[in-house]
Amino acid sequence: MIGPTWAAATMPVPDLLPEFAPELAASAAGSALACWLLVRYRETHVHITGDAPDGQPQRFHTTPVPRVGGLGVLAGLLLAAVVAVARGLPAAPFYCLLLFAALPSFAGGLFEDLTASARPLIRLLLTLVTATAAFAWLGAQLYRSDVWWLDAAFRYWPLSLAGTLFAIAGLAHAMNIIDGSHGLCAGVGVIVLSALAVVAQRVGADSSALAAGATAAAFVGFLLFNYPLGMLFLGDGGAYLLGVLVGIVSARLVGRYPATSPWFPFALVVYPVWETLFSALRRLATDPGSVGRPDALHLHSLIRQRLRQTWFPGRDQRSLKLSNALTAIPLWLMQGAMAWGAVQWYDRTHVLIALSLGFVPAYCVLYWWVRRSVQPAL
Repeated sequence: MIGPTWAAATMPVPDLLPEFAPELAASAAGSALACWLLVRYRETHVHITGDAPDGQPQRFHTTPVPRVGGLGVLAGLLLAAVVAVARGLPAAPFYCLLLFAALPSFAGGLFEDLTASARPLIRLLLTLVTATAAFAWLGAQLYRSDVWWLDAAFRYWPLSLAGTLFAIAGLAHAMNIIDGSHGLCAGVGVIVLSALAVVAQRVGADSSALAAGATAAAFVGFLLFNYPLGMLFLGDGGAYLLGVLVGIVSARLVGRYPATSPWFPFALVVYPVWETLFSALRRLATDPGSVGRPDALHLHSLIRQRLRQTWFPGRDQRSLKLSNALTAIPLWLMQGAMAWGAVQWYDRTHVLIALSLGFVPAYCVLYWWVRRSVQPAL
C-alpha cells in the first residue's frame, strides 16, 4: 500500500493517535475481521454477493469475487462507535449520528451489490436522504465558499440545502466512479480521510477528527483483503459510504471551523470529482447516448491497459492481477501529492484554488499521454 502509506507518513498523524487510539484500533481490527470472515466463507455467499466476470469493459477478474467489502468497513465503524460510547467521548454522539445518517446511502449501494437491480434514481434518492439528515442533524451545511456570489446564495437555507445535497450525493457517485481497480478507491479514501483528520485535529474539531480517523482506519482494514490480490471488492455500498462520510465530515469541518478554507476539502477530492466530470464530458462529445454506460476509458482503465500491453501482455490470472494492482500506485501518488499540498495550505483559499484548478490541465495532459500510448486493440 505504497500510496496511502507514503501520504500518511508526510502528515502529523501521530498527534491524533493518543486521544482516539482505541477507536482507530477497533475500527481497523473490526473491519479486518469482518472482511476476513467474508473472504474465508466466500463459498457460502458468493452466489449472492459475487461480482461475476461477465465481460463488461471495467471488469478484469476471472472468477466471481464478493463485492460486499462495504459490510466489513461498516462493521469496523460500528465497533469504533461502541468503543467511543463506552469511553464516554464527547465526540461519540456525533459519530453515532453520522453512521446512522449514512445508512440509507449505504443500503442503496448494498442492494445494488446484492441484486444488480437497484435503479439509479432510487440510489440517488437514498443518498439525498443521507445528505438531508446530515444537513439537519449534523451541521453539515454549505454556507461558505469564499466565492462572493455563492456565499450570497448560501445565506438562504434552501439554497444551502441544495448545495449540500449536490455536494454529498455527487461525491458519493464520484467515489463509485474511481472504484475500478484493486485498492484505488479505498486507497484514495484513506489519503483523503487522513488529511481531513489531521486538519480537524489541528483546528480543534474533535468530532470530525474522530469520524475521519476511524473511517480511514476501517478502510485500511478492508485494504488488507482488497490489495493487491482483490480477494474482496468494495462494491457500491462501500463506495457510497466512503463518499457520503467524506462529504459530511468536510461540510461540517468547513461550516463550523472558519480557520479551514472551504477549498481545502475540494482540493482533496478534485481527482474523483474531475474524473467524473471529465468522463461525462468525454462521453457527451463522442457518443451522447453512452453517458450512463460503463466503459474502459477512465484514466485508471487506460493505465491498466498500458501496463498490460507493456509489462503483462498475457491473459492469465497472474498478469491480470499484477496489472490491476499496479494501476493504483501512480494514482495514489497523485492523490497523495494533492493531499500534502491541501494540508500545508488548508487555510489559504487562493493557494488551494490554484492547486485545484492546476490539477485539471495536469490531469488532461496525463490522460492524453496515457491514452495516446495505448494500442487500439485492447
